[in-house]
Amino acid sequence: MNLHGIEYPILILVVLAYLVEAFFHRIREQRPFGKDKLRYIIVLVITMGSIFITPFGLNLIKVPFENISYASLYIDELRKIGITNLVSYHFDEMIPSYQTGVNICVLVFSGIVHRMVTKRL
Repeated sequence: MNLHGIEYPILILVVLAYLVEAFFHRIREQRPFGKDKLRYIIVLVITMGSIFITPFGLNLIKVPFENISYASLYIDELRKIGITNLVSYHFDEMIPSYQTGVNICVLVFSGIVHRMVTKRL
């Protein structure tokens, strides 16, 4: 899953919240950042910049704002899933397709949840 692709604005908002909190505490306490807090802030800033370390680079900026039907052509997680996709399993030379892997994970997870619920009742 590409967590730094189309979802990058969410990552930036979350990291900005941590940065604002750090600066808020600094202003409230009226003292400069210590070494540990400064390292923390540097890591947060690097985290925000690291989302652009992709083949798209700065072109990634516009991706979340494109029509989703176009983005779904190259991002598997955005493709529409029909009922046939959820119940079919495809192997090519004993290698499961991406959707088959997802289906197997959902099936196993559903079985675990079912087992946990029925065992408690």
